[in-house]
Amino acid sequence: MNYSWKTTNKKEKPFMKSGAGFTLIELVIYLSITMVSIFVFTNFVAEVIKNSARADAKIEIQQNARLISSLLTREVRNASSINALNSKFGVDDGKLALINVSGSTSEFVLESGTVLFNDGTGQVALSNAKVKVVKLSFSQEGQVITLDLVLASQNPSINISMENQMEFITSFTPRAGAYQ
Repeated sequence: MNYSWKTTNKKEKPFMKSGAGFTLIELVIYLSITMVSIFVFTNFVAEVIKNSARADAKIEIQQNARLISSLLTREVRNASSINALNSKFGVDDGKLALINVSGSTSEFVLESGTVLFNDGTGQVALSNAKVKVVKLSFSQEGQVITLDLVLASQNPSINISMENQMEFITSFTPRAGAYQ
């Protein structure tokens, strides 16, 4: 018969059974991995928010440019002539004055970063407060009017830079014989 006697070590603590619990090194490693994960996740979320703000700013710029361009196209095509004396060509804060078939004058002008349209009934802002118009330049070659329009985001959460500016260049041709 084989008898074995079990002896208990009095130094052994009853709540620490066979290596249960965490060592200091394990805790440090766990906290390090957790902190790195939180840091990466926070940077990812911040980048997503920043890219969303940039995308919204670009959409706003494009919508403003589309509105200005479409109204200019309509007015130029319906005009009987260009009022060259009241127009400013080749400058960044240009002005285009058109004489309509009815004899009234329509004007497009840049004032304080906003494109204004006046058809004789009052001025209407074509660009909104989220967008600043940096350049509104008109040029004329024969019957073709070219618009050079630069818009920038007014969003304070986005740094104003070349990245947040868009330039649109387009030409308008009046209806056949309108300026002859």
